[in-house]
Amino acid sequence: MAVRATLRSLQVPFGLRDGRLFEPLQVESGLRCDCVCPGCGTPLVARHSPSGKIRSNFAHASDSDCPGGLESAIHLAAKQLIADRRELYLPELVAAIGGMGKCLPVIRRVSVIRQGELTALIDVRLEEMVGAIRPDIIAGTFDQKILVEIANTHFITPEKLEHIRRQRVPTIEVDVSDLVHVNFEELANRLFQVSPHATWAYHPELAARELELQPLLAADMAEDHLKWERAQADEAQKLAIRRERDALRERKRQADERHSANVRAERIAVAIARPQEEKLADALAFLGPAGSDMNTFLPIRVRYASSIDARPLIWQIVAFAGVVHPALKKGKQSLSADHVRSWIGERFRVDTSSTSMAVAIWDFLLGLAELGVFQRARGQEFLVAVPDVVGALEVAADTKENGARELVWGDIWPSSRKAHAVAEVFATIYGYKYCWDCLAGLFEDVKHRETVAATIAYYQRPSKGAMDAAALRRYFLSAGIARLKSQ
Repeated sequence: MAVRATLRSLQVPFGLRDGRLFEPLQVESGLRCDCVCPGCGTPLVARHSPSGKIRSNFAHASDSDCPGGLESAIHLAAKQLIADRRELYLPELVAAIGGMGKCLPVIRRVSVIRQGELTALIDVRLEEMVGAIRPDIIAGTFDQKILVEIANTHFITPEKLEHIRRQRVPTIEVDVSDLVHVNFEELANRLFQVSPHATWAYHPELAARELELQPLLAADMAEDHLKWERAQADEAQKLAIRRERDALRERKRQADERHSANVRAERIAVAIARPQEEKLADALAFLGPAGSDMNTFLPIRVRYASSIDARPLIWQIVAFAGVVHPALKKGKQSLSADHVRSWIGERFRVDTSSTSMAVAIWDFLLGLAELGVFQRARGQEFLVAVPDVVGALEVAADTKENGARELVWGDIWPSSRKAHAVAEVFATIYGYKYCWDCLAGLFEDVKHRETVAATIAYYQRPSKGAMDAAALRRYFLSAGIARLKSQ
């Protein structure tokens, strides 16, 4: 019974006595309150809670089912408050129409018909018929009659709104459905103060003002459309200018490419036409004094040697000077067969009618790999294992002699850049990058304390990564740290 009484008390926030509503704490407790339910008229019990731990409330004295008690109480309480104060807050009345624009997403025309204000009333009536409808409250001002709907569980339906429009009576809807505790104070806030919960459901001036705004909106939309058309025309003109500029730029680029291609073709033609002996002389001059010893391992025997219109010794020395010798200095650790073929083809007359020239270049690169100058990588790629012609001469001679000669320290200690460039290649081939980096940092004073053989043995120890002796020997010769002992 206690739970059911509590539920009923939530439906009856006010008690009716002698034609007026009261809150629970405004009357005596229990049946002495002498109040009845505004909805069903049965006696109520006032339950006081002065401590505030629970909310004071009314409950039906008997087990009476009263589904309309809350709605009736709220309507009567609103009417009583309005009648007592003889005023009501009328919200702002605004006419607003809009449409979809071209430049602007939405174009609106807004006109304030009247400002929101607390308005004095001369008449307040409850639930009288107006045509075919029965509004909650009818309030009269000095110049108009206003219908007031208090919305708790029932809001204005489309059918009711249509009847209101036919009667052409201004109508306000006050939403109280979100009130947690319905009392006079909360209701007064909704009725007499600015609130987004009080809105005009209908006002006859609204439609008339909206009609007045229609031509203004039409003019705004026409101006927006014209602005959009001008913007489209401007954009089209800008696009045409951009396209013309891009076309000019493209024509210039193509002309520059043709010019570059012609210059390159002329340069290649001049290079090819030069006498072979001049090409050889330039290559040897570039290689320096050591270049005169290139014939100790060149030329390499290749198939289809006639596919290149030059003696093998000449084109191979020229290729070594132009491609292999500067590779590591330029930070290029690998060379491809395609790159070498292209380079040769720009300096010598070659046979392009078959694969003969490609076979000759391939044999040349394989020959350098067999001498230790190159290291085979994947596909047609070769790692460059020597930094210059001196290293190539030492490595090639050692390969031909199968490492028979003793190594002695080089006459000129290599620069740190040169030693590390070769070390990076050997780390790529053999792994142990940290060990090769350490080896590249070997100081020159080691030659005054240890022999080359002892130093190589030191780096073969397991603590140093157990590096391969043949790889260490080749690194020392490639970098110029050591050389073959004179015979």
